[in-house]
Amino acid sequence: MSAQINIAALTCQLTHLVALSTHSGEPETILRQDKPLELQATVEFGGSGAIALMPLELTIRLDFYARALGTGEVIELGSTSLKTMTDQFTYIPSLKLSKGAVKANLLPEKIYSISAVLRVGAPEGPSFIHGFIDGLTVEVYNPVCNRT
Repeated sequence: MSAQINIAALTCQLTHLVALSTHSGEPETILRQDKPLELQATVEFGGSGAIALMPLELTIRLDFYARALGTGEVIELGSTSLKTMTDQFTYIPSLKLSKGAVKANLLPEKIYSISAVLRVGAPEGPSFIHGFIDGLTVEVYNPVCNRT
């Protein structure tokens, strides 16, 4: 005797990695070293499997990193997490850097590539879904040095 097992289709997309000005809420790529900023990405689940998984309150965790272009030095910026909810398939986890880029060890006159690593599942176990996104480049500047 045998059984047939069906596994529901599931998709997960990690998109829209942006740095936002906490003042205007607009995306920024040139960051004042002393102004707060927020990093965020969009996580979207789809397919018939998402309907079954969202009520399980899985942890969605994003770890943000910056790499100085040219030197390869990687800086851990921090992480954020939230739980999935029934009938919600789009999530926008964000990390607030309230003390600005310089307090996050992003130095003026450097250009950084920002990336985020996604883990979905139980926080104490292996991830059920994982992935990463990169491609956001930002420049940090010191407003004092730019005055005439």
